Amino acid sequence: MPPLSADQKKALEYDCMPPFAKVAADCPHADAVAYCVSPDSPVLTTRTFSLVNKSTITPDTTAVALNGVAICSGTAYDLTGKALTASCKGTLKAKVDGTLVDFSSKLLCTYRSNGTKSEFFVNGQTAAQDKSININVHFEGGAYSVPGTEISPGVGYLEDNTTFPFPKDLTMVTVDVTKFSLAGGVATLSTGFSMGVIGRQVGGAGDARTITEGTADLMLTTP
Repeated sequence: MPPLSADQKKALEYDCMPPFAKVAADCPHADAVAYCVSPDSPVLTTRTFSLVNKSTITPDTTAVALNGVAICSGTAYDLTGKALTASCKGTLKAKVDGTLVDFSSKLLCTYRSNGTKSEFFVNGQTAAQDKSININVHFEGGAYSVPGTEISPGVGYLEDNTTFPFPKDLTMVTVDVTKFSLAGGVATLSTGFSMGVIGRQVGGAGDARTITEGTADLMLTTP
C-alpha cells in the first residue's frame, strides 16, 4: 500500500496512543497466505487490511479464492497483490408454485472444506433481478444434506423485497447430489433439490411459496 500521508499518520498515532497501541511500520505476515481489503469509507481517510493466516479452515490461496466472500466480506488478495476471486458458472433453476424459474443470470458460489466435512453454497438471481434463491449443500460422513435448523435453515427464497426463509417442514428440504468435488482449484456441484413450502415465518406460516424440482449444475473456478 502507498505510504501514509503526514495527516493520516498523525490521526492514527492519536488513536493508538501508547501503552495501549502503536502504529507499526510493517505487519509481520510469516503465516499469512492472503489479505482482505475493506470497502472505502466516505468518512475515514485510511483503509483497513486484514491478514488471512494459514489454518485448517483456510490452508492456502485456493481456499481463500473459493470462499473469499465468506472469509473477507470483500476483496481478497494474495501477498503479491493478485486478486483471489473465483468465477461461478452454470445453471440454477427451480419451480416456484409450479412455474419454472431460471436463477442462472447472476450466480454467487463459495466452497469450503476442512478435510472432514465440506460445504457448497450457491445463490442465483433471475435476469430481471426480481427473484433469487440460495441453498447450501453439506457433505460429511459420506452423506449429503442441507444444513440448518428451523430458526436458521440452509435455504432461502427472495421475491421482490419479500424474503421466504423458513421451510414448513425441514424434512422436505432435500438434495440429490450426483457431483460434488474439488480438484485443481475447481469446485463442482450437480444436484437436484427441493424446499417444499417455504414461508416468511418460522414453520412456514403466513405468506408462502412452494419450491420444487430444483436443479443446480455449477462450476466454481479459481483464477
